Amino acid sequence: METQSSIRNEHYVPYRVRYYLNRRKRTQAWLASEMERGVMWMSRRMKGEVAFDVEEIQQVAEILGVEVAALFPPTHIHHEARAS
Repeated sequence: METQSSIRNEHYVPYRVRYYLNRRKRTQAWLASEMERGVMWMSRRMKGEVAFDVEEIQQVAEILGVEVAALFPPTHIHHEARAS
């Protein structure tokens, strides 16, 4: 089983989409239908053969009821405290 740290960046969005679909007990076919796309179109994106574009990611997030950022890897930005 893949962990989040072992998933390559180009496969992270489909990984997160699958996560939210599973939480909602929905299928890729359902998502394809909601997006007015074919099952093969969705399958290619979910396999990482074709990347989701920005508009598609926004649409997926809206349909799944999540923030767009939830579909991307977390950023780890460390800010050093300024010495006074």
